[in-house]
Amino acid sequence: MRYALAKNITRHASLCYSITAESPSSEAQLVRLETISWNDVVEFVTSDSPAGKEDIALCERLGQEHERLWDDPNKPIWRLSVLEHKNTYLNHDLDKVVDLAFICHHAISDGIGASAFHKSLLVFLEEACALRNPKTEWPVKIPLNISKPHNLEDFVNYRPKPDSSTTETPPSPNIWTASPPSLPSISEYSSQVKITTIPSENLQDILGCCHHLGITINGLLHSIITIQLSKLVHEAQGFAAITPYSMRRFSDLPSAEIANHVSYIRSLWPTSFLEKARSCSPNTSQEDTVITSISQQYQSEISDELEGVPSHGTHMLNNILAIRDFSAYCEEGLKGSRGNTYELSNIGVVTLPTLPEPASMKLEKLIFTQCGMVVGPAIGCGVVTLSGGPLVVSLHWQSGILGEEFMEELKCSLEERLLAFTVDKSIHSEDV
Repeated sequence: MRYALAKNITRHASLCYSITAESPSSEAQLVRLETISWNDVVEFVTSDSPAGKEDIALCERLGQEHERLWDDPNKPIWRLSVLEHKNTYLNHDLDKVVDLAFICHHAISDGIGASAFHKSLLVFLEEACALRNPKTEWPVKIPLNISKPHNLEDFVNYRPKPDSSTTETPPSPNIWTASPPSLPSISEYSSQVKITTIPSENLQDILGCCHHLGITINGLLHSIITIQLSKLVHEAQGFAAITPYSMRRFSDLPSAEIANHVSYIRSLWPTSFLEKARSCSPNTSQEDTVITSISQQYQSEISDELEGVPSHGTHMLNNILAIRDFSAYCEEGLKGSRGNTYELSNIGVVTLPTLPEPASMKLEKLIFTQCGMVVGPAIGCGVVTLSGGPLVVSLHWQSGILGEEFMEELKCSLEERLLAFTVDKSIHSEDV
């Protein structure tokens, strides 16, 4: 691991920087580190979780990691948490199950960047195994000629409207957003995570259903989340959803690089959608109609957004440019209600690099989570698929904003509905 991580650090410029705090005379800035120490970026943890319960221990660990701050400008704004499940052994050529969690500040990486970290680390780990006890120097010295982080503003032009003076999202009536923002103190902040895994064979049936209905996997996920939330929150009259999307198609930054190149769109699911969702039963033509309606709206909105980026820029980036005081903006966000119900962030399909055979290790699945958002959407939903492997859905939220039982019910209902597409493909297209 020492060899592989040292190689990974010098492979990715974004890992070689920290961040300074905002001051009265200066904005927060990324600063190059001279060295990186092992103890500053690596932590080994052992789990006693029984076989088959590894994800529960991982969720607990991820929640704890999301609560930690990046408050030392002399240390990196990322770390690697290694969780070893000592009671779990696999039957064949692999001995132990280990979770490698790349935790980072959003300033240097998005979900695709996080997957890039794991892909290159996997290559260097395999290289280390082949070399047998390779020599590595720690602390890692950062080369003086290391490149700058791949900041989006260096790749894409902002195009704010001439009269842009505010970044506030227009109020949307009757939108359910759970409890208002609350952060009595930083020490009281707590984040939670839940994970569900959809096996590869089930995923193929799901994709087949999407093709048959003429919708995307993101459209399906939006539909299922909206349907299940509408049945869990009976008083809700509308939901607002945030969907991040990658800007790399416009910045031309390869997926192998660690960077934060994202923007997002906002969708509203009105009372009419929620009423239809509550009245439909699973695996019926009525449910297919709701799924198709929500999916088509999402697809239309994301298509319009992407088409307009080259000429008009993105709504999110233009709004960010208009913020004059970020501290005041964040403090103001704590005083009102949330603007959005949930965020659906789908990294997509991640293809692993080809390793020489026989490989010393196997990556079984990828998981994407974020910290519970204080002023952002009440629920975060992260999705990632390993090529040839499972689709993993994570739910993350700030403790106290929503109850543990509520989120467990939401997780179970999402899993049940996704797996149901395998049992009874839920296709009644003759009535759609």
